[in-house]
Amino acid sequence: MNASYGNSPDALKRDAVRAWLESWGFVDNPFALWNAGIEPRLEEYFVKRPFFDQLLNDPRSTLVFAPRGGGKSATRIMIQSESRPAAYTSSIFAVSFTDFSPFLESHSQLPQLTLADYLPHLFAVALPTLLKALAVNPESNAGMTIKDVGELNAWLERYANNALDEENLRLLFNLADSDLEQATVSALIDHVYHGVSLPSHLSVRLIPLVRFLHQLYTYGEEPFRLVFKSPSEEVKAFIQFALRLLNYAPTACRAIYFLIDGVDEYPLTQHHPETTAELLRPLLGNLPFLELPGLAVKFFLPVEQRAALEQAARTDRLDVISLAWETMMRGEESELLFLLRRRIAAFNTMGRRGLGELCHPSLKRWLEEAMVLEAQGSPRNLMRLGNMIFAEHCRDMPPPKSVCWNFSTSTRAKFARKMK
Repeated sequence: MNASYGNSPDALKRDAVRAWLESWGFVDNPFALWNAGIEPRLEEYFVKRPFFDQLLNDPRSTLVFAPRGGGKSATRIMIQSESRPAAYTSSIFAVSFTDFSPFLESHSQLPQLTLADYLPHLFAVALPTLLKALAVNPESNAGMTIKDVGELNAWLERYANNALDEENLRLLFNLADSDLEQATVSALIDHVYHGVSLPSHLSVRLIPLVRFLHQLYTYGEEPFRLVFKSPSEEVKAFIQFALRLLNYAPTACRAIYFLIDGVDEYPLTQHHPETTAELLRPLLGNLPFLELPGLAVKFFLPVEQRAALEQAARTDRLDVISLAWETMMRGEESELLFLLRRRIAAFNTMGRRGLGELCHPSLKRWLEEAMVLEAQGSPRNLMRLGNMIFAEHCRDMPPPKSVCWNFSTSTRAKFARKMK
């Protein structure tokens, strides 16, 4: 795959592409982004693979292997979007863990890493996510006991002592009610910190959340003691505690997922499978952790490093899934072609359903099929290629109306060379 796929056009070309796309009813360039973590409209064009429901609903730890750019992060993000706190009626609570920089900054110590080294980082993400889940179901907080508040206070003090700072409180209140005015949010924060009177116009639904957060912040009872014999026992206690809090909501929560992703995004791991395996060994090979009741760890891993990672993992006790995109045509469209057309449709306001509808008739079918084949089973390559095609199309000012209208024999030959 030629690196030119990822070359963005300069500002002038971007403006030309944007203007041309607007003339065809596009709200934005459908190929401008190919990193799932920064795509705000992923849910509109994500294609669920055959195993997606299994990953979402089966509370067992699982390894998911896929090539780079093959949809690992998109799948992880969509599982998170269909779990709590994003989907507040879900029976699954999902926590994404994607930051391995604290470990890699001291990479010489990787062989000595243990589950105990991971716990502060896992809990530092899980606890704020738990507060978000409680915020989107404010009425559930009315059922919490003083013991619950004391234990949550202890967990926060140990692992996430900034979870109740002003920025996070604003986030929690906006999650609970997106229509709150900022002045009202400021008044609620004052109540949490100082116990001042609540606004008279506050909805009955929000009152339990505000009072719960005030009680949590100002907790003055006997401190709850967190004492555990092992890291696995500590995780078990946290899982039991979090499920108890989540079950105060109208919908019962049956499992907590840790979604582990992005381990191959660092220079030290990108091309070094052994380093990646050592980094994940405390999680991949720890059966007391992976098989805790109520917990499932879903690993999204690079298939290029599969051999080393499987040596570090207990694959005899874990589910293993391979994510691959079919490029061969089935009927009228392949999986990647379906993805391409969904992307066009999501960004278009004029009912366009495929790139072929923007093409000169002689190229209508050829272009989409050529893109799918050239993408070599990679959604990321497909997006980069689409971005390159739009930039090439708009390189002359003014651009022609339809894609490739000006593709002479020599231009097509140049384009073909770029795709190699």
